[in-house]
Amino acid sequence: MQKEVNPLPYMVVNGEGVVTAEPNSAVIELGVQTENKNVAAAQQENAETMHQILQSLLTYGVGEGAIQTSQYTVSPKYDFIDGEQVLKGYQVNHLIRITVGQVENTGVIIDSAVSNGANQVAGITFTARDLETYEQQALSGAMDDALVKARTLASNMQVNMNPVPIKIIETTSASGSITPMYFKTQAAASSTPLMPGQLEIRAALEVQFEYGKRRE
Repeated sequence: MQKEVNPLPYMVVNGEGVVTAEPNSAVIELGVQTENKNVAAAQQENAETMHQILQSLLTYGVGEGAIQTSQYTVSPKYDFIDGEQVLKGYQVNHLIRITVGQVENTGVIIDSAVSNGANQVAGITFTARDLETYEQQALSGAMDDALVKARTLASNMQVNMNPVPIKIIETTSASGSITPMYFKTQAAASSTPLMPGQLEIRAALEVQFEYGKRRE
């Protein structure tokens, strides 16, 4: 009968890694909301305004490939009169997502869209085109942090530790950005000031290391 081998004890440590980076790209979500008693008229008005916005974006070097429709809805609107639901008209909402390669143009692009009829700004997110590289650096930092903690614990317990982990779990990974907003806006008299700040890319790992008998 084969002798059963008892598994080695192990410790669990958490490692964190943080990398900061300058944003070099922005994603804007904006659009047009129109209302009319006639659904076709609401759609036509919305389409004409959106066409004006798209033409204005081209003047700032935003190509068609950098513009994508993110939402298009046609919804009935109702009033309640004497407890009864009465059709008021229709609301058309068309949102587009714009990828801006030059962060410094973000404010003027928003202003241009608003001056050409955009009345919805759903969100602005600053990011980096090479974000995966920073995420890998953060993961590497998290692993280094976990290894340092494990070696410290092993030294305090006076045990031998295997530096090769037996299990790694990625617990979180997040990047800093402007919080998405949803509001109606009006044309501004001057360029909208936006501060991209710095991106903060975080990674967190839960790592298990085996350790053996106490040192002599």
